[in-house]
Amino acid sequence: MATSDIEMTGTKRSGEEIGNVYRKKFKASELPISPGQRAAIDNLLYSFKKKGGFDAARKKIWAEFNNDSEAKKSFIVSLIEMAESEIERDPSLLSRERGKAATLIEGAVDRSDLYKSVENAIDALSANCLEEILDTLRSIRRQEVGEEIATAEQRKGNTTDEEYARLVEAKRQEREEARLKELEMKKKLEEERAKAEAEERQRQRELRRQQKEAERKEREEREEKRRVEREKRREEERKLEEQREKEREERRRRRDEEEREHRERRREERERERGERKRT
Repeated sequence: MATSDIEMTGTKRSGEEIGNVYRKKFKASELPISPGQRAAIDNLLYSFKKKGGFDAARKKIWAEFNNDSEAKKSFIVSLIEMAESEIERDPSLLSRERGKAATLIEGAVDRSDLYKSVENAIDALSANCLEEILDTLRSIRRQEVGEEIATAEQRKGNTTDEEYARLVEAKRQEREEARLKELEMKKKLEEERAKAEAEERQRQRELRRQQKEAERKEREEREEKRRVEREKRREEERKLEEQREKEREERRRRRDEEEREHRERRREERERERGERKRT
């Protein structure tokens, strides 16, 4: 409100234009000003309040509203009608204590739009005081920084409502672009992180596959080695058995030969004995 008006312009405005400026409400973050300018405005408003400018404007506005204005008369009439309507709706209000009844009626007034007309009237009265407030603020600023700097600031702040709205919209657009850029960057980072995680999972799967393949080959090599050793042992046992069989066969052959020789000697002895008996 006043924050956006201090550096606006030194030219005179119509009542309607001043009212429009008064009702413009921008967030502090939307104002195209630097932190230093923001601090200067805050200090200026503090000085304005400290030197009584705020109280003087408030008292003047209240006096104009309270001095038999149509807005006050209309408000009082509407307030009386609202109270009568509440009493008609709930006659027990008349038998209640005055404080409790007043509280209930005030609650009904708060829930209605009755205060809206008063707020609009006060806004209009405040707009009428805007030029006087601006003059007071500029005077305080000249005392603080000097005529030359204050004039330069006023000239720099001589911006129309349309230009100022464009500046605010440009800043909003800039913030929106920054937000979209941040979202895009965040999305890109998330995609890169997801890609890296997928690649890591693939790498881990490949490592596990290679490990299983190495274990399989090692297991096959161990089994092949055991098979070769078994074959070797069987071959050695076969050869040993063949050697033993040869030895057994040789022993049987010698035994048979010895038996034949023994039988031959026995036969020769018997023939010799028979020959001797014949000679005798």
